[in-house]
Amino acid sequence: MRVFEQKIKLKEVDSDKGYASMTAVIFSKNMKKAEIFIPDGAAKSIILERQGKSRVWKSGKAIKDSYVLVPYKKKGYQIKKDDVVIYH
Repeated sequence: MRVFEQKIKLKEVDSDKGYASMTAVIFSKNMKKAEIFIPDGAAKSIILERQGKSRVWKSGKAIKDSYVLVPYKKKGYQIKKDDVVIYH
């Protein structure tokens, strides 16, 4: 996955690495699923599922950490890990 080529790109909020890493979001055609690509440990991508008719996508219980994708500002998104914003 070449994150820089994707339509929806998010930047890391707080990076102590000296550089800001990026992630990408790809939605299914029906917008019920979102795949996020996070350089976090061994995980290459995580599938999030839309919660009802809301515009919130959450990771399933099989994932160790809790990831949430929510709208941010007019056309952006935020990714939260365990209720802390990590990308926007």
